[in-house]
Amino acid sequence: MNSKYDFSVLRALRRKLNLTLEDLAKASGLSYPTIASIETNKTFPTLKTIDAIATALKIPAGKLVSLAAHHITQVRQTESVHAQVLKDSGINLEKINIAHFGELKIFRATAKSGEVVNSMKLHENCDCLELCYCLGGSIEIKVKDEAYHLSTNDVILFDAAFEHEYTAISETEYVVIHLPQNIAFVETLLKSKDT
Repeated sequence: MNSKYDFSVLRALRRKLNLTLEDLAKASGLSYPTIASIETNKTFPTLKTIDAIATALKIPAGKLVSLAAHHITQVRQTESVHAQVLKDSGINLEKINIAHFGELKIFRATAKSGEVVNSMKLHENCDCLELCYCLGGSIEIKVKDEAYHLSTNDVILFDAAFEHEYTAISETEYVVIHLPQNIAFVETLLKSKDT
């Protein structure tokens, strides 16, 4: 059967709860062959069946349907941002690579000791959270006049609407992700080819 839903996700969900096919059948009030047939996409469940399975898995029925929807894997090649464009945006680094997934943006930067980045211009018309993962070295991030020191493998998450600034304490490599505040955007992104 060709469908935009793939209920083989049931296998991962039931294994996460340490349930066998028989356990899930019993907990949902459905037969073993019914559960096995749905999990292998030989038949597709009715709304009533989805509700029974979701209840047994302790998740909302809508979540089960969402997980069964085919998710598209997207690959992007990062682009180098020209040094003058960076300077015009208040970023004093020689090179940053960026990947765009619509409103979701991923930046990878290398900073020399003492380099300062104030990227507030990048947040105009952007209602997003900012996540910074320090890959190596150390960096200080000021958010609303409070300083946070990140070393290798430290991560910080904050609302990008607040004034913030990055200062490399040593030579540092880090990744910054702009996450749209609307999580439904991320779910939509996983389901669509065009972003």
